[in-house]
Amino acid sequence: MRGRVAFDVAGEVGDFAITSRDGQVSYQLAVVVDDDASASVEGPEGGSGDGPQEDEELVDPFAPVSEDEVRDALERLREAVHPALGALDLRESLLLQLPSHGLWNPFMRALVERHLEDIEENRLPQIVKALRADAREEFRSVELEDVKAAVELLRGLDPFPGAGFGEEPTERITPEVIVEEFEGDYRVRLDRDRTPRLRLDTSYKKVLDGGAKEDKAWVRKRVESAQWFMDALAQRASTLERVADAVFRHQRAFLERGPEGLRPLRMQEIADETHVHISTVSRAVAGKYAETPRGIFPLKYFFTGAAPGGEAAGLESRDSVRQKVQEIVDAE
Repeated sequence: MRGRVAFDVAGEVGDFAITSRDGQVSYQLAVVVDDDASASVEGPEGGSGDGPQEDEELVDPFAPVSEDEVRDALERLREAVHPALGALDLRESLLLQLPSHGLWNPFMRALVERHLEDIEENRLPQIVKALRADAREEFRSVELEDVKAAVELLRGLDPFPGAGFGEEPTERITPEVIVEEFEGDYRVRLDRDRTPRLRLDTSYKKVLDGGAKEDKAWVRKRVESAQWFMDALAQRASTLERVADAVFRHQRAFLERGPEGLRPLRMQEIADETHVHISTVSRAVAGKYAETPRGIFPLKYFFTGAAPGGEAAGLESRDSVRQKVQEIVDAE
């Protein structure tokens, strides 16, 4: 992620009218801060935006840059990216965010500076008591409701200012449905390599044949449960295959021409054709993907309403209309 953080931050800073040296210092600071996980952009646990280094500790990696230049660069990064970028800890992170949220006042500062631990432990009455005992006159009338409201405002701040630079986990897509072109037609099948293959352990059969009566009763229940589970998996696969086959019979034009060939299709139509309830169709396609000659698509992609003007067969789907509009725009 090192390059990505530096690239993103440098891109943000590039929008500001700064000198080339300022820009280079800002870029280097982003790299150094990211390169040392205990520094600022990520933090010791990754993505926290906290770190124990002081400004002068960040100077050495790219001397002879001065401490003032580093501090100025950090301020520019905070202005361009996040007001709490490079905060030393959660307390400083929250304090740095108070001004930009219109919360820079003695009451909010006191909560952050002196009572974060009490807030974490929900010791709000103790906070009220401590504030009322404070020498400042404006704290003597603080009520519990005031503290509760302030805590809600603090919860709206960003505790991890560097988290936005972390890479999102990539979701792996494994299509269960395969659509292949075969001798001028299209064939729909399940990817059996990705379908669980289960069988009963033969040792249980031996217990049923010659085990003690109590053992037999226990094993019989477990065997029945296992058999039910395997039957349910087989039924699930059968339903998915029938539903997918019906879907692509309707969406053959998509297979031939791509998104512009999509036709209006509702789950109720597929439910009627496959003789199952519409909720069964919905469950069957939820989270499932199909590998087609046109690419990999979620099965839900093929259920789409008609463009305004009616529901009769032959009308174009909303997605196909959008596709054509996009092509016209791109051609101009």
